[in-house]
Amino acid sequence: MRKISIIIFFIVNILSANASEIKLYGNISDTKGAGLPYVNVKAEVMGTDRVGHAVSDANGYYELTFDSPGDSCRVVYSCIGFKTYSCILPFNKSSRKNVKLEDDTNLLNEIKVTGALSIQQADKTIFLPTTTQRKSSNTGWELLHNMMIPELYVDKNSGKVKTTSDKDVTVCINGQPASDIEVKALRSRDIVRVDYHPNPTGKWATYQSVIDFIVRTVDDGGYLSINTSTKFITPHGDYNVYGKWRHNKWESFLYGSTTFDNDRHSGSDMEETVSLSPSFVKYTSNEDYHRKDMTANGTYFLRYNGPHLVMKADAGLNWNHTPVNTSHNDISYADNVYSPSLAAVSQTEKGISPNVNVYMQAIMDNQTLSCSVGYKYVDCKYGRQYEEQGAAQILSTEATGYNHEMKSTVIYSCDLKKAGQIVLAANVTGEKYDTRYSGTQEIEQQLNKWYSYFSVGYSHRFSKVLSFSTDLALMDHHTEINGEKDHASMFLPSLDISIHQKSFGRLDFSWNTVYINPPIEWKSKLSQQVYSYEQLRGNESLPHYVAYRPYLNYSKEWGNFLMNVYAGSMFSSKSIRDNFYVEDNQLIHSYAVKGSYYQ
Repeated sequence: MRKISIIIFFIVNILSANASEIKLYGNISDTKGAGLPYVNVKAEVMGTDRVGHAVSDANGYYELTFDSPGDSCRVVYSCIGFKTYSCILPFNKSSRKNVKLEDDTNLLNEIKVTGALSIQQADKTIFLPTTTQRKSSNTGWELLHNMMIPELYVDKNSGKVKTTSDKDVTVCINGQPASDIEVKALRSRDIVRVDYHPNPTGKWATYQSVIDFIVRTVDDGGYLSINTSTKFITPHGDYNVYGKWRHNKWESFLYGSTTFDNDRHSGSDMEETVSLSPSFVKYTSNEDYHRKDMTANGTYFLRYNGPHLVMKADAGLNWNHTPVNTSHNDISYADNVYSPSLAAVSQTEKGISPNVNVYMQAIMDNQTLSCSVGYKYVDCKYGRQYEEQGAAQILSTEATGYNHEMKSTVIYSCDLKKAGQIVLAANVTGEKYDTRYSGTQEIEQQLNKWYSYFSVGYSHRFSKVLSFSTDLALMDHHTEINGEKDHASMFLPSLDISIHQKSFGRLDFSWNTVYINPPIEWKSKLSQQVYSYEQLRGNESLPHYVAYRPYLNYSKEWGNFLMNVYAGSMFSSKSIRDNFYVEDNQLIHSYAVKGSYYQ
């Protein structure tokens, strides 16, 4: 019995060893120890046809799992901008392999000499910044602007990014959605490359397009950075302090800034044609404009980056003050329908707004679940005084507003391997404000606005050349202002087809459905007198409708020459257009439903 027990014991151990999983894992970094995200890892089990693939996460961590062992395996680590590294490892038990990749000096020298290098892949275009572009950039926005990516319009100061085909751009850092502040705080020397996804899929399928900054990370350490800018001709100041610290998988980030503007100029002219019977033209010539602005901002971020879980929370406080905003204008009318006059506008504004946001992403094999919630409160005081020569009285308005803005999003994506990818998304956005007007008019305006958005997306790559994605979305919109309610439900489908071949370039076709939402403020009974001769009113029956936007976009690279050509259109069966008429010698401005629209 003792011998039989020993034999059974060895058999069980052998069977369990064969059934156990073999795991290869570790961290990938550069020569300075900073973790490298998005490194491709390929493991080939020697003597078999078994191959494993993995991609390092935001921290440079990778992990491969095999169902059964082998004698050894060949592992290849590759990343654009770095030398490929390969090694042979014993593969009879789980093991940890940490790797340091060296910069590809030949490639870097090429970048220094020839300028920006782009690499077009089937689902994205990879851009490597040059040494000159890095040296002339203090922030992530400035680097993106200096890289001059042909398919993007970038404002390096405001951080606004649009594609040439007018798509919205979601900006990410190491695959995670990032705020404007986080991108502004990026140091150009930490950015490995920039990936542009014109037609995102998977966890990004609900976005129209994506810019992803691939950034080095460190396990322990941080930095304090002070970034200032002052202009004197048109006085402007922008002063920023960033503090970032990381320990293992936890990262904290503190940001503070203050800005000021003092803009004074004159000479702008405006011409407005009013197509009445008889028609007339209004000319406005600005004699003086003066505006002063001051802002301050403080934000704290806390982030956890794990191989299967990412969590981020941030809280901030914004303060703004506009003590001076004045304008003096000469006004005249062609054909003398009204007498020439002088107009003066004086406005002031101040407000404070705290905000908080929480984001979480769970990664489970071929599935990803992302959740986010956010809240912002705005307390604003606003004053406006309008005076026009010959008018019966000076129009004066004082307003106090209390705004609540809320948003929540849930996105689930599943990679079906050869069958494609499917994405389910739900988004709820709400806004509520209460504004009290006093002065020439005494009135209170209360607004409630809720958007509910549900979508099902599917994408599939038929080959290395052809890919396809579609998104079927249902939007439900509820608004109410001073007791007057409005409701609309819209079906908003979209379609993207991409053809990519190295010798041909990349050709993208997009068909988007746009929701046209007439502001409910137009429909309220509040008739705000804008000028002494013009009133806005009479918009109670404006409809909600959709418009269609097809785009064709072509990108091609010849050596160091990057080209982007696009053509687009927008059309709808309805349109909302300005409508003017005269009543009691006063111009009434409203909006009316007209026929089809095309551009």
